[in-house]
Amino acid sequence: MTHSIPETRAAGATANVRPDRRQNILDASQRLFANFGYHAFTIRQIAEAAQVPLALVGYYFGQKQELYDAIFGNLSGTVEVRRQGLHAAMADQNGDPLANIVEAMILPVIKARGTPEGESYARFVTRGLTQQSIEEDRSIREFFDPITAEYIDAIRESLQDEIPELTQAQAAWCYQFALGALLHYLSDQRIERLSNGANSAADPAVARHLVAFVVTGIRGAARSFVASLPVVQTPAAAADSSHQRDLQSAD
Repeated sequence: MTHSIPETRAAGATANVRPDRRQNILDASQRLFANFGYHAFTIRQIAEAAQVPLALVGYYFGQKQELYDAIFGNLSGTVEVRRQGLHAAMADQNGDPLANIVEAMILPVIKARGTPEGESYARFVTRGLTQQSIEEDRSIREFFDPITAEYIDAIRESLQDEIPELTQAQAAWCYQFALGALLHYLSDQRIERLSNGANSAADPAVARHLVAFVVTGIRGAARSFVASLPVVQTPAAAADSSHQRDLQSAD
């Protein structure tokens, strides 16, 4: 099995070197990736930001891509939290099933965004999901696509009773629309200026309003998708329609 993260090297480094130096590299590189993107800095600049010798970065993580992947691996616990939250939401028999799923998708991220580490993580993931260079896309595919597929299936399942015609492909669009709103909330800095100072960026107090916005938006998009489907008539209905046109022509 091929791993994008050098697991043997990383495991050995964890066992044989001081954890703070390894973690310093992960923290510093996450901040740099979040602020400037994948190609904007060098391994040497990562070492300087982490205040470690240059050789240690390569010793712990190998090449730049391996270090980038290792950051996602280091944050894999957040993905598991989202998965557990999704499963709990799907098992919840109370309230709106779609709202339960959206809360599981959004609220843990907003809560994490309120910490210094969470802010850096939010910016890191937002850049990776929106820039999608070849290097960033590889990690997104590995670490986020599987949980995303689970959320897409859950969205479709939650709407089966009221919008049974919704397809998996259409539910995927609904998820992406919802993700766009969440990512903008996480990264936007204009809201303070646009509100003349009344609002603060990434204000957790608006979390429930974001959830309401996304739930309503998903439902609206789902209904719009279904409404745009071509109407397929049964043979009997088609014959009746033809008969009605003949009668109108005779009149």
